[in-house]
Amino acid sequence: MRIKKILEKVFYTLLFIGVLLLSVHYSLKSDFANMKNTSAGKDGGITLRSEYAKESNYYTKFRKDINNENVLSLGNYTVNVNNEMKTTKLIMKVSIDTNEDTIDQIMENQSVVRSDVINSVRNLSASNINQESLSKEIKNNLNKRFKKNDINDVYFEKFLTQ
Repeated sequence: MRIKKILEKVFYTLLFIGVLLLSVHYSLKSDFANMKNTSAGKDGGITLRSEYAKESNYYTKFRKDINNENVLSLGNYTVNVNNEMKTTKLIMKVSIDTNEDTIDQIMENQSVVRSDVINSVRNLSASNINQESLSKEIKNNLNKRFKKNDINDVYFEKFLTQ
């Protein structure tokens, strides 16, 4: 009876070691194990990934331009455009030129400003969508919103219709 228990323990120990060795073997042969670190930094690419995340289509916080204190980036937008024939999508990155007081007001009302930019796109038909007409529409809507004419210009860093 005692030999049976010893053999049972040996069997389960060998089974555990076998499963462990198989897992190590297959994990070393996986694509994940063969990935190379392409980051030049010592942080394992964390900085590179965070910079990519900031520039991806999903960031929503407004940011001041480092080179020009009067330019404020309103972020990335993906908007469906009114079109009777087919669905048209506009992908754009918008910045505005304004003064410091208006920048402070815009920063306090980011969701309202984002909504105004999206509504500016929806107010135009797909055939009228171009940078010039959309720039005027956004400028007019934001100037109405803040009851001033402080928005000097609207810039597009990205403008793509699909």
